[in-house]
Amino acid sequence: MDEDDTLRTLSSLVGSGLPLPKSPSGRLLEIGPDADDTLSQEREERGWWSLRFHQVMSAKRRMNLDTV
Repeated sequence: MDEDDTLRTLSSLVGSGLPLPKSPSGRLLEIGPDADDTLSQEREERGWWSLRFHQVMSAKRRMNLDTV
């Protein structure tokens, strides 16, 4: 997926007005003894997605500034 596809996908998700998916953290209590490992993995994934979201949004802002 190239950067344009990523920007279009992100724009369509945000523009849809639907709520963004929530973290499955609330289900960790149901998982059992491996909850600590699952929590660490989920935290790492959320951090990565947050970073990626900010990178894409920064790129989109730069593109918009370049066109103005």
